[in-house]
Amino acid sequence: MLVPAFALTALAQQQPAPPSAAEAEAALRARVERFYQLEVDKKFRLAEALIAEDSKDTFYNGIKPDIHSFKVERIELKDNNTRAEVHTRLNVTFIMTGFAPVIADSPVTSIWKIENGEWVQYIDPEVYLQTPFGKLRFGTPQTGTPGANASPVPPPFKAPPNPATLMRMVKVDRDSIVLTAAEPVQTATISNDLPGRRRFKAGFERDWRGRRTR
Repeated sequence: MLVPAFALTALAQQQPAPPSAAEAEAALRARVERFYQLEVDKKFRLAEALIAEDSKDTFYNGIKPDIHSFKVERIELKDNNTRAEVHTRLNVTFIMTGFAPVIADSPVTSIWKIENGEWVQYIDPEVYLQTPFGKLRFGTPQTGTPGANASPVPPPFKAPPNPATLMRMVKVDRDSIVLTAAEPVQTATISNDLPGRRRFKAGFERDWRGRRTR
């Protein structure tokens, strides 16, 4: 009876102890800052090393935002300091059809976990595939069978989305802007509350000459 007990004790001693909260947060912050700096520098191949193995395909196929700067605002450690939610504010260029590009701040929440002793970003497919019209599903149009070469097909709706509801989820805090000599700069804020991978709140200003200042 002593041999199994000794073996279990030795095995337990070989298991690495979970990092302390301070150690985990410091290591994670360094990895997050490296990842987003590589995104700012458009070095996406190097950023791959900071993506979890089961999320690399999603990272490859996903849209790469045009990030100008970033700030890590909050880190929430979970599961004995082995997983975390990281809340980051990105300064990004948004391109919308029919409008000039807008540079605005976008709050982003990413999921990170420890893999092979290092913090890596995990892209949750349940969150990534969420759209204003429901969860995006992949499969052949005829059968819906998943496959490597499958193409996206519309998700089955219980009821079509209400256009009026969708329109209410995108708001502008002002109906008009009047520029005068006394008030040559005015601000309008556009808020987007549609469900999806990211939400953003864009603010921009115009001076009396009509130039965008922020």
